[in-house]
Amino acid sequence: RKSGRKSRASRVRVRPGESAGPPTAALVNPEGAEADAEILLCGPKVMIRALRGELTARGTPTSRIHYEDFEYM
Repeated sequence: RKSGRKSRASRVRVRPGESAGPPTAALVNPEGAEADAEILLCGPKVMIRALRGELTARGTPTSRIHYEDFEYM
């Protein structure tokens, strides 16, 4: 907790077949989301690379983007 403020967490899950396309930065971290939100991405390397690029282009600090990549067999 920082400055006595309570930590709030939100979770966005996108599973294959649930969206009209690949996840986007707007879906993962929508406008109006908390500026200090921590973002955890998990998925194929190509998706992680694309989302990290979009998120940083929107102003999300790389220190707040965490990820675990994997490949489908």
